[in-house]
Amino acid sequence: MQKKWFLLVLVILILSACININVENPQNKEDPEKENLDVPKKINKDLQVPKEFVGFWRVFSERIFYDIGGAGALGIPVTRNLEIKEDGTWQFGTSTGTWEIANITDEDWKKWGIDSYGPTRKITFNNWNNAVSNGPIEETNGRIDFIWSIYHVEPPLVQNPGTVWIKFGQA
Repeated sequence: MQKKWFLLVLVILILSACININVENPQNKEDPEKENLDVPKKINKDLQVPKEFVGFWRVFSERIFYDIGGAGALGIPVTRNLEIKEDGTWQFGTSTGTWEIANITDEDWKKWGIDSYGPTRKITFNNWNNAVSNGPIEETNGRIDFIWSIYHVEPPLVQNPGTVWIKFGQA
């Protein structure tokens, strides 16, 4: 019985440590079938960014869906905010990169593994986990309600490979 509790606590500690690592450290990308997303984009000083995205965003929900089935919580610290900056950059903890807005394609819905449910635009975070993360922008009457960061993560950052879904709401 004591061994089971020890293993449970160990797994929880490892998973919570992986959250801090998986956004800030590179993934091991060996699958040639996956998009080549490892090249961060350069900051465009003359970039015209949609101002409604600029500001701080808090984690509203987060989940990992394992490739082998099942799901779990990530345990991202609720005090960590995503900052989307007017210069076309973002910061989340010690991680930084560039961001952009584009229309959602049929391929995006397939990649995310869900059916279209209304959003027409996506946000892309370049250099998220030294790759790219993107997801739907949920809007109501021209107001941004939520933005999603969806990305794949593999060991050693987590015990089992899976897709991470983080939903951000304005802070």
